[in-house]
Amino acid sequence: MVTADGQIRTVDRTRDPDLYWACRGGGGGNFGVVTSFLFRTYPADPAVTFELAYDWGRLPEVLAAWQQWAPSATPDIFSLLSMQAQTTRNRLVVSGQYFGDESSLAGVIAPLTQAVPPTNTVVNPKNYIEAVQYWATCTPFTREQCERAAENPNGMIPRPSFAAKSDYVRTPLPSQAAVGIKQWLETRLASGIGVGNVIFDAYGGAINHVSPTATAFAHRDMMFSIQYDAEWTTPAGQRPTLQWLQEIWGSMRPYVTGSAYVNYIDSRQPNWLEAYYGQNADRLIATKARYDPDNVFRFAQSIPRA
Repeated sequence: MVTADGQIRTVDRTRDPDLYWACRGGGGGNFGVVTSFLFRTYPADPAVTFELAYDWGRLPEVLAAWQQWAPSATPDIFSLLSMQAQTTRNRLVVSGQYFGDESSLAGVIAPLTQAVPPTNTVVNPKNYIEAVQYWATCTPFTREQCERAAENPNGMIPRPSFAAKSDYVRTPLPSQAAVGIKQWLETRLASGIGVGNVIFDAYGGAINHVSPTATAFAHRDMMFSIQYDAEWTTPAGQRPTLQWLQEIWGSMRPYVTGSAYVNYIDSRQPNWLEAYYGQNADRLIATKARYDPDNVFRFAQSIPRA
């Protein structure tokens, strides 16, 4: 990596360890230009992806069952709860990936499927590359874009304008939070402006086995994160879309931690330094002062100088 002083540095646990620490969770444009990576690889077991579809009206039940199951499930599985206001309908889907076979997957997801039986289940074995391609293209929360791509002569997935916000949840959400999310998404659908999503990403497992201070990524004691995102396809849709995002995010303040995910960087995020980096903010500031004292690498929400 090239730092602000023009040096080319090989950064790892023993060489510039503070910089190495900072770049794992706090590096996005703050400390230098990374020119190459060296990875240690591991054998990748075959995977199984799954999608469980539910009736929209059962959203509060599904949310309650998912948050009881997902954060404490085996580390071999990850899952998302996707609640979507698409152009003509609402969708409620639990999806994920499991390193194992189809028969053992059924036992792993049984606590969820027995609590609230899905209306449809799709399970597909995949090798590693197929799984990567699946999550990069037509997953449940990009289904509508893929359907539009199928109608496009060149087969390209259209990329409308969008905005996003995020949250972290440390304790289970009460039923009134689920009812509120459902109502906000129904409002979004009725507006006819564009797609709106609320997506829960399960934490726990290997994520939470790491100390919050071991890397710059501090959110190691959470049940799940929340993504809020919404699209607009015409300039007139931008203002009401941003207002909808701010309002649904604001409605969740009683239930969330105030932390946020830096990869969904948000110009409206209050107290963004603490929200993104938590207890690691001070060490990041000190590292910034050491490696970039003139603040060469800066942007609206870059790590500030000491």
